[in-house]
Amino acid sequence: MAEFQDIRTMGAVGDGRADDAGAFQSALDRGGAWFIPAGHYRIGSPLRVKSGTHIRADDGAVIRLGDGALRGRGDYLLSGNGVHDVTIEGGTWDGNAPGNPRDPDMFAPDAFQGCMFSFRDAKGLTLQRMMWRDPETFYICLCETSDFLIEDIVFDSPHLRPNQDGIHMAGFCEHGVIRRLVGKNGSPNDDIIAINADDCHTRIGNQETVNGPIRDLTVEDVAVERCHTFVRIASIWSEVSDIRIRNLRGRFEAWGVNMDALRYCRVPLVSPDSPEYREGVGHVRDVILSDLHISRSDETNKNPLLCLETDADRLTFENLTTESDCPAFLMRNTGRCRLTLEGAEHPESLALTGGAVAEGESIRKPVGGEVRLDRGGFRRLHISREE
Repeated sequence: MAEFQDIRTMGAVGDGRADDAGAFQSALDRGGAWFIPAGHYRIGSPLRVKSGTHIRADDGAVIRLGDGALRGRGDYLLSGNGVHDVTIEGGTWDGNAPGNPRDPDMFAPDAFQGCMFSFRDAKGLTLQRMMWRDPETFYICLCETSDFLIEDIVFDSPHLRPNQDGIHMAGFCEHGVIRRLVGKNGSPNDDIIAINADDCHTRIGNQETVNGPIRDLTVEDVAVERCHTFVRIASIWSEVSDIRIRNLRGRFEAWGVNMDALRYCRVPLVSPDSPEYREGVGHVRDVILSDLHISRSDETNKNPLLCLETDADRLTFENLTTESDCPAFLMRNTGRCRLTLEGAEHPESLALTGGAVAEGESIRKPVGGEVRLDRGGFRRLHISREE
């Protein structure tokens, strides 16, 4: 068992007025195990962690960015690049969104991106029993990160912002477990879980990430009062595979699961009119989402709960229940595939257009076809690709 040193021995005060960034960074530069006692620690500049660091914060410890602490590209409350075996547990970590606004130019090349935590090329990362509060954009961004555990996290943003993803994963993330997430006060205000194998990297928020496959993830036990979207899976050229997501509960504003291939993003990566993508786009396989107890917070929005516009093979949804009066799912803009729908609450609301036809217990959807379930939940929906 590591012997924890008190962060105050490095000069941290924790009175909410003194700038404790220097004391924190001195401790982080040494590595090892550090304890943060109860107190309010103002952080006036970005913090960077090194390999082999273990931070344990008291439940009464608040680590909060000072006004203007983050100003340029690559600035975060806490980041780790090329690190391994880092553990952070406990405390409230506050991005102070009003005091650290992002640049209004979404393509500014060197501007502050708004993300609170960032880990790139990291291995053996553990984040647990923490409250994450008030980022300007993402709560956390992971890229090229493997063998990670994120658990028992509370999202809470008194100041909701666009693009406020909870856990945003970019290319080459693999072998991760994410579990027991709770959202308060309408947060996260974008995707709770973003699995973005592909994205626009000239846009603020994505400039430090790369495209690449995302593999072998387990996500379970996510409960929110209200969010924008539970899960986004974005695949254009890169593969998303071997993903297990279970037990999502709460209300959302836009989609329960969004697989739109970024068609409706502010910066779409493909043109729906391009001949190159006429027969579909994306590479998703061996993905299962189960026990989805999700409903809309805004019933005037009639988007489907499950937006399925990405090519997928062996994509399965199990046990969808909802109180929303809107389509359970809509599948379109994909290549040829076969669907099996079992235990639909309202099978009479199944609509097939554009050449999609029922064949026994399954549905064949050609290029240009659409399959829509207009009401209710179901026991199982399975989608397989047909060449």
